[in-house]
Amino acid sequence: MISQALEEDGQHILRVEVGYISSGGPSGRQPKTLRKFYRFNVSSPMDIKALAKRGGGDASIFVSISATNSTKDIHTIHEIEFQPPFGLIGEMVDLSKKSSSSDQTFSKTTDLYDTSGILDPGATRRFLFLVKASSQDALLRGIAVGDELGHAIISWKKAMGESGRIASATVFCPPSEVLDKDDDFVVHNSGLSVDVAAVAAKKSSTHSSMNKNDLDSILPVTVEPIDPPTYMTLYKPQEINLLVVNHSERSINLQLQMRLDQMKGVQICGNSFQNLGEVRPSGGSCVVPIKIIAFQNGLFKLRGCVVYDLDSGREIIQPNLFDIFVK
Repeated sequence: MISQALEEDGQHILRVEVGYISSGGPSGRQPKTLRKFYRFNVSSPMDIKALAKRGGGDASIFVSISATNSTKDIHTIHEIEFQPPFGLIGEMVDLSKKSSSSDQTFSKTTDLYDTSGILDPGATRRFLFLVKASSQDALLRGIAVGDELGHAIISWKKAMGESGRIASATVFCPPSEVLDKDDDFVVHNSGLSVDVAAVAAKKSSTHSSMNKNDLDSILPVTVEPIDPPTYMTLYKPQEINLLVVNHSERSINLQLQMRLDQMKGVQICGNSFQNLGEVRPSGGSCVVPIKIIAFQNGLFKLRGCVVYDLDSGREIIQPNLFDIFVK
């Protein structure tokens, strides 16, 4: 028995060739062949769509998989898994877990139906996976735009027990959303620094020319907060560390500026301008401590971060660094 995974819908042709030796006759035993062609149609029982969303950190991505029953028959999904390439792992995010085992004893009929995996004609089920780095190299590099994340495989059964497996298209890491000019964007957990580093490294290896619209041209230097706080207390200063990375191919004499006129709710406490000196090219970095203080209750973004090139006079305006809730 020979099995072959089919990856495309539509008409297929199975070609069978049989070799045999005829016996008897004036010509004696001679090898002969017999060929047969079988035409058949392949249709996908499910329409699978994938959506990748950054926000789990530099080395993790959320992937949403939706499966829609595109047939007139009832299918039952009995297994779904996400298979990433080497260096990554895919874990399902199960939001339906009960707080205690006693809750399962008194489940409603609708709860039992929802967990059965039954997919009526035209119905859709959605599954959420967290794809993250598992090897040390992947953790250090992070997951950059265009990186392969893997694909989902769904196993299903029909009413009479017929089984099948179907795979989604390969999912790739989406770009960070900083170029959308969205004021809600924050650097923390966005993967922006990883994307800039990947673009700069690709240009360096291929000796590509510079383009002013490329990510590493817009942000040759990035500033990323290291484990920033989620909450702050009113009028209580708190120190955080900022990682400044030079992605360009030349050393830059930098100054970090935290501009008070652009801040709201949370302000800088202490020196707002700090000279960083020469920062090495192609991934050279330094860690800069700053202190911030909150003057209002509410949800705010740390704004006003600018990196200033002391030699050329260029201002590299950074996106919002992170969200913080002031209690």
